[in-house]
Amino acid sequence: MGGDDKASSMLSSHIGLLVRSHVPFDVVNWSKVSDEVKSYVMNKVLDDFNLDYDRPEDRNTVMSTMNTAYRTHRNRMHQYYSLFPTKEEALEHRIRT
Repeated sequence: MGGDDKASSMLSSHIGLLVRSHVPFDVVNWSKVSDEVKSYVMNKVLDDFNLDYDRPEDRNTVMSTMNTAYRTHRNRMHQYYSLFPTKEEALEHRIRT
C-alpha cells in the first residue's frame, strides 16, 4: 500500500471514530447535524492531521468524509437493530460504541 493510500485510510478511520464519538445519531440526516458539532469534529481533524484550515480542498474532503462516516454508521445501526422484533428487545442488545 502506498503512502497516500495509508494516509487516506488513517484519515478516514480517524474521522469515522470522531463522528461516532461526537455526532448524535438521533438526527435524521447529516444536514440536520448542528454546525457546532460539525465544526468541532472538523477542527479536531484539521488539527490532528495538520491540514490547512484555509484550503477549501482540505475542508471539503474532511466534510465529505464526515458525511459518509455518519451515513455509514447510521445505516449499520439501523440494519442491526432492525433484526429485533420489538424496540424493547433491540434496546436489550444495545451496542456499546
